[in-house]
Amino acid sequence: MADPVLVFRPEPGNGRTAEALRELGFTPILYPLYAAEALAWTPPAPAEIDAILLTSANAARLGGPGLSRFAHLPVFAVGEATAKAAGEAGFRIVRTGGGDAASTVPLIAAAGHARVLHLGGEDMRDYDPHGLTIARLPDYRMAARGDAAGLARALPRDRGVYGLVHSPRAGERLASLLGVGERDRMSIVAISEATSDACGAGWRERIFAGTPTEAAMLAGLQMLV
Repeated sequence: MADPVLVFRPEPGNGRTAEALRELGFTPILYPLYAAEALAWTPPAPAEIDAILLTSANAARLGGPGLSRFAHLPVFAVGEATAKAAGEAGFRIVRTGGGDAASTVPLIAAAGHARVLHLGGEDMRDYDPHGLTIARLPDYRMAARGDAAGLARALPRDRGVYGLVHSPRAGERLASLLGVGERDRMSIVAISEATSDACGAGWRERIFAGTPTEAAMLAGLQMLV
């Protein structure tokens, strides 16, 4: 039997990770710990904005009809997946940034923009605005899914299992659902050191990717097996 791997990320990323695991010969077990939900938001007047900052693909997928008011403006997306979602949402001018808001805002400033609409999740982190006027509007939230009993049912009972953890939020929730005494059958591969730390102690093994990409996570998983 192929080694089972728990995948905790929300859809649609969950399904993409499962497909990659199958191609490598693993058996994915999908147990998302969060799901993205759209939030109501009131778009500002387009004349007040000259660039858009997107810090998540979900901000583009779940932004709704309000996004169309800004389709003519340049979009700065923090990563390739977010840039792709922006294009699919109808934005015509899309530039990929540095991986997060803090590293993408300087690119917006360097391009000569001054008034920015930042769309993202309801838990936006603080960052240096680099002199820009930035309106931060959450258009989605991450709602918790699953529970301790459901996770226990998802775990194979007769063998060890691996788990892929894609964010500190998921690591914290995983740790809250699986007690220290129940963790010794699972080996964790985290996307970053911060994510690994969020998972806590007691796991059979716990490593994090050298770069925060899924490709690096899968390479780490293959090293553990």
